[in-house]
Amino acid sequence: MNKNTILTITFITILSLLSPGNPAIAANERIIIHSVSVKNILINKTPDQLKNEIELISRDNYQIAYIHRTGYFIIRILSAPIDQARKQSETTLINLLDINEAQACKLSVLEAIPHELNDDDRLKELGLSFCNNDADINRDGVINGIDYARVVTHYNRIGKNIAEDINGDEIVNSLDLSLVIKSLGERI
Repeated sequence: MNKNTILTITFITILSLLSPGNPAIAANERIIIHSVSVKNILINKTPDQLKNEIELISRDNYQIAYIHRTGYFIIRILSAPIDQARKQSETTLINLLDINEAQACKLSVLEAIPHELNDDDRLKELGLSFCNNDADINRDGVINGIDYARVVTHYNRIGKNIAEDINGDEIVNSLDLSLVIKSLGERI
């Protein structure tokens, strides 16, 4: 091998390491989702894949998916015990994204528990278990129609420190509405 051949091989090797699709490089990159810097979960995803729900993790008792166009994470609890599956899935999400609990509370995360696993006759939708439930927006000690009306009135409002943005993801949306609905009638 002559000197030019070695230089060419070295140059091609360096270019391949720097290419955007290389997981060795891209795995260290971070992206911003709802103002939170997270580990890049979109590595090597095609434009077509980004249009659909992306399965990130699948275990026997839970599944974690991401919807790129909305920035929503969905955790599906698949088997009992529910509390154990929730804790495991939440820990997995935090580790996967390389964030802490406070940062996770700023993301749009919906935990879905099918009616077969809960006492209700319908799908139960929850937020992360360690995030505060601030569904009592007007601070009257009960989560009621007033809190519901405030979320509906401010629906799709974007910004920081909005009282109706219960989960803190900087947009008033269906996740906030579901937190009020699931807590209706609760006294704080």
